[in-house]
Amino acid sequence: MELLYKRIAPKSVDELLIRPEEKQKLVAWLSRALEGKARPLLIYGKTGTGKTATAYAIAKEFGLELIEMNASQERTKEEISRVLIAASSSSSLFGKNKLILVDEVDEIFRSDFGAQNALVKLFQISKFPIMLTANDIWDKRLNFLRNQDIERLEYKGVDYFTMKDFLMKVAKMEKIQISKINIEYIASSAKGDIRAALNDLEALKDASIEILGEREKEKEIFQVLDEIFFGKNTFSAISLADVDLDMLINWVEENITNVTNNKEKISEAFEVLSKIDIYQKRVIRRNYYGYQRYIYSFLAFALKVGEFRKLYSYPSVIKRLTITKEKREEEKELLKKIANACHTNRKEAKTYVELLKRIFEKENVDEILGIKREEIEEFFT
Repeated sequence: MELLYKRIAPKSVDELLIRPEEKQKLVAWLSRALEGKARPLLIYGKTGTGKTATAYAIAKEFGLELIEMNASQERTKEEISRVLIAASSSSSLFGKNKLILVDEVDEIFRSDFGAQNALVKLFQISKFPIMLTANDIWDKRLNFLRNQDIERLEYKGVDYFTMKDFLMKVAKMEKIQISKINIEYIASSAKGDIRAALNDLEALKDASIEILGEREKEKEIFQVLDEIFFGKNTFSAISLADVDLDMLINWVEENITNVTNNKEKISEAFEVLSKIDIYQKRVIRRNYYGYQRYIYSFLAFALKVGEFRKLYSYPSVIKRLTITKEKREEEKELLKKIANACHTNRKEAKTYVELLKRIFEKENVDEILGIKREEIEEFFT
């Protein structure tokens, strides 16, 4: 099922939910861009403020072919040259003008710093307008970009009242039954994040719950999986799961093929999980747990692939931990002995095991260290 924020995505600049002064600057850049006279535009701001949606809306309104490189793609120097630079210097197959989008440019240089030179070359040779998006323009990886001859536009996110009115309009249009107080709560907690607000709004569709109401009893994992694959009140069920988010994702991954044999649905489900993985990594890298709202939304609305019910399987990670529990306990005990003998901690003791193995190959020192040769040998089996 397509998520709400995608279903109602803006199709023109006029439909963009951004501040008036931001729209004015965008229109000014756009008029120059359509005449081939604009410098690349970097739109930056918090996640969910409409940066990527802007490029899509412009392309749709003006019939431009959108050439996009986003965070789910490999974005090395070679890929930028192959995809973007090649597209920027050649005409469209159907004679359409192009708009080049480099989405989340602050994520590019984690893997390939040579991509900087490729991006600068793109600025120099492109015959078409270029848009870039970033969350944090002051990220040190973007130092080089701030020195380039580009235009900047900050999206600050809409205010509470604009967000509230927008959500009321969407709820009416989508026939979502929701109280005014809940609309106000979502608008306030979103803090300008349109996508998060729409995800929260959709969470209440077809659900007889109040987000400000009392917390329900925790649900067992099998109930939660039923809701994810088959149900309607999924958002509520996920929030009450008796396992943490990472383990819930393991359960989902393990059981997709237990609810459908349809290859297309299985492919779609794993594509959703790959997007979830991207957001999980962003949570860790940026230490921003607001991204978990998107993960919950993907789990709640994008995995309705169930066609039949089988017994759910335990995640393989649980099986592995169960099988190796005894061995892990033995290793833990060995490292404790090494740590005591070498006056260090268990983490550091692990680096001593290889050395001790070689010592035992030449002489028996078990009486000195209190460690048996067999224990060291067992560690490597």
